[in-house]
Amino acid sequence: DKDTIVRWSAAKGLGRVTGRLPKDMADDVVSFLLELFSPSEGDGAWHGGCLALAELARRGLLLPERLADVVPLVVKALFYDVRRGPHSVGSHVRDAAAYVCWAFARAYSPETMAESAASLAPALMTIACYDREVNCRRAAAAAFQESVGRLGNFPHGIEVLTAADYFTLSARPNAYLVVAPFVANFQEYRRAMVDHLLREKVHHWDRSLRSLAARALAALVRPGDGELASEAASELVRQALSTVLEVRHGGLVGLAELLPACCRASVSIRAQGERDVAGLLEALEAARFFRGKGGEMMREAACGLVESVSTAGLDIGDGTKAAYKRVLRENLAHPNEDIQAAAARAHGAFSRAYHLEDPPASLAACVDYHLEGLQDGANLVARRGHALALGSLPGALLAPRWEAVLAGLERATLIVKEGGSNDAESRVNSAKSLASVLKELAGAARRGQVELDLQPVGRRILETVLPCLRRCLEDYTIDNRGDVGSWVREGAMFSLVEVHALAVSIESQGAQRPEHVVPLLAGLLKQGLEKIDRVRGVAGSQLAALASSLQAPGAGAVEEVQRAVAPGENEQTNWASPSESFPRLVPLLRQEPFTELGLEGLVVSAGGLDNSLGQVAVAALLDVVKQDKGSPLETRLLGAAHSIFKRNGKEGRITLPLLKTLDALFSRGVATSVGEGGDEEHAAGLLACIRAEVKGCRDVPRLQAAATVLCHLTLFGQPVRDEALKAVLALLSNRFPRVRKATAESLYMRLLAMEDEDDCGYDEDGLEEAIDIVAETRWDGSSAQEVREARLRIYPLFGLEPPAAKQKVAGAAGVKAESTEADENSSYQSLVDTAGY
Repeated sequence: DKDTIVRWSAAKGLGRVTGRLPKDMADDVVSFLLELFSPSEGDGAWHGGCLALAELARRGLLLPERLADVVPLVVKALFYDVRRGPHSVGSHVRDAAAYVCWAFARAYSPETMAESAASLAPALMTIACYDREVNCRRAAAAAFQESVGRLGNFPHGIEVLTAADYFTLSARPNAYLVVAPFVANFQEYRRAMVDHLLREKVHHWDRSLRSLAARALAALVRPGDGELASEAASELVRQALSTVLEVRHGGLVGLAELLPACCRASVSIRAQGERDVAGLLEALEAARFFRGKGGEMMREAACGLVESVSTAGLDIGDGTKAAYKRVLRENLAHPNEDIQAAAARAHGAFSRAYHLEDPPASLAACVDYHLEGLQDGANLVARRGHALALGSLPGALLAPRWEAVLAGLERATLIVKEGGSNDAESRVNSAKSLASVLKELAGAARRGQVELDLQPVGRRILETVLPCLRRCLEDYTIDNRGDVGSWVREGAMFSLVEVHALAVSIESQGAQRPEHVVPLLAGLLKQGLEKIDRVRGVAGSQLAALASSLQAPGAGAVEEVQRAVAPGENEQTNWASPSESFPRLVPLLRQEPFTELGLEGLVVSAGGLDNSLGQVAVAALLDVVKQDKGSPLETRLLGAAHSIFKRNGKEGRITLPLLKTLDALFSRGVATSVGEGGDEEHAAGLLACIRAEVKGCRDVPRLQAAATVLCHLTLFGQPVRDEALKAVLALLSNRFPRVRKATAESLYMRLLAMEDEDDCGYDEDGLEEAIDIVAETRWDGSSAQEVREARLRIYPLFGLEPPAAKQKVAGAAGVKAESTEADENSSYQSLVDTAGY
């Protein structure tokens, strides 16, 4: 900063000049410097003044009798922070003020600084703990340390320094929530720290700092602090009604953190303060602070206040309860996800505190209200909130209608193909709420809060809930935001492991049977092998959690999973990293129950757009296959590929990566032994699937990959070989030149390989002639007649019947077709076709 260099140089020069002046004139210089510390001056004047004072103190030119005037100004400079637009200035002033305090410690004796230490010590430690900038926190800590070491009259200096040092103050949350509460245990610092939080930091312009300051204020509450808590609550209520957005938001957030802290410390605020806090939401609603600028911020903070009031159990009237319920329902239907989540948490706390004593009809009406909001055709945004709200309700409300609640949430996880409410966020919330509802029911029943037989609940989990969550693992919905189905899969994976653990606690033997456990493990394994790092990380951790929870697996496949995911000594696997997770998970494909689903997840990684991920996936798969060369694994992999293709036909998300993976396997000779062994059933099935896939397909990369795999299928015996060759020759007449060229290249390489085979099944002379035709023809040229003639010449060379020529339609349509063919290069469509798009 060039300005800082100028001020620093000026301070140095002023120190040299002042050192050569008489005492009276030097004191005039100090008086002039003190005039810079005026509210009307800018930050530059305060900064330069601090640098000059520090220089004078270092040179012994600031006389002790002046400290009474200087120290209060330095304390003000330590807290200098002026708002300018969307930010503030003053960090350089605070840093320079800490430098002044450091210079004081080196320039004066303990006796001289005895009176000033009482004001400097709390100010320095407050800045060291609560300043926004790390350099200011460290500068204040350094000045405090210098003062403790040289002066020795700072209260509890050694004890404070053991907690507040250069490293512990570097992270802001640690400084606010760990170091500051320790320092506040000493009364000399406590009041200054509380006042600073209340008057400066709780309504800071930085929203994240306001939240952190509110948590820090709550961390300072101690048993017996009733008076201090009451004063803080009164100040926060006053701030919450301010017309300035930052101030009223900070007041709400501060109250939301303060009330639970008072409850935990068994501290009560004054009765008037409780009434003011309880009625605050109605006052905010009347002032229309939930609308307009900052309305969303205030709504989220208001939900936090409702949750805190409910947790603290404040006594509120029926009118206030109605206002709380109205605000919560409005926020549950708000499109902002953070507001909905806060409203759901507040709704659960409010129901536990104030609904449990209501009559049964009122409780049932509350549950029915949210179930109606889950129906198809309801408002999509509100549907998300209703799903969250059901997951937050207490067991006493859920128990009478538990079957209807589970059925409603299960329906809400379904993907609606046509019409209805097909919303990914609703499915995510419903999947998460299924686990929350079941845990709440089981907990309430075990605590004796409700009369509920858990055996039917356990059977319901095994029969419908777990299959529902497994179905969520197949959600691959895509919209303009990308793979939104991944959100559903993540939520379902968390819920699946929690729900299964609950089922084990209810029905230990039934829930651990292989027919229930193996499909869960297979679904998680599939997700752990797919292409999204975030999903792989969740799947790997949940797979390890589920496997470790199985005490009596009773199946070899389950034991293999347990061995694969078991952590080693001092080892923590990064499941999101393919280089760490794939070598551990891909070998599980050897287990027959995991082969198909595991391969389906792996091919998406192996054949995807990410080349680095694809290389790791293919390498892991090849390692497993080569270790089991000649075993039934190769046959199972081919059969799994056939089954995957059959289930996902025309689904480019699966078929294109699958074709690329098959190409990688065939190219490395993985399936050679299968072909020689005569196992043609899966190969014939793959051939039929690929032919159906290319029919009417306009996706050039998929057609090119299909041509390559069809050439590999000629490795197999008859009739697969001839049928695969026919399909390849059919692609030589594809409308896209790029497809024709790629097909010809793949066919040429395959024909060359056939020449070296001992028994390829075709005449050697015909094979050589076919190679010449494929090599000499310009397959991506503009002459359709040349391409057609060359292709037809190849059929007899392999003993294949050429396809019958299509009959031209008579009349006008025929004339139109002829003219189009004759003048194909003059149309824009021909240009597009030639380019291969």
